[in-house]
Amino acid sequence: MGDTDFNSFFIRSTANRLSRCEGHVRAIRRMVEEGKSCESLFVQLAAVRSALNKISLKVYENHLDSCLSKSSRNNKELKFISRLMLSGNLK
Repeated sequence: MGDTDFNSFFIRSTANRLSRCEGHVRAIRRMVEEGKSCESLFVQLAAVRSALNKISLKVYENHLDSCLSKSSRNNKELKFISRLMLSGNLK
């Protein structure tokens, strides 16, 4: 599997999310080509940005749960701070 430690559920769910984003981006391209309103484009672009942010969080969570836990088993403080950042409680 390369340099990462992804389980099969993570791979499937992330690939599905990325496929939906890809389809959404193609739809946005069509909207641009068809001359749709800027307001409609902004709404759709915000939806894609939100979806990509969620994917980024899932990858980061996976990193915390698998990669980081293996490389620094004694670094509980880093994990704790990272989880606070993910939850939005630390800004």
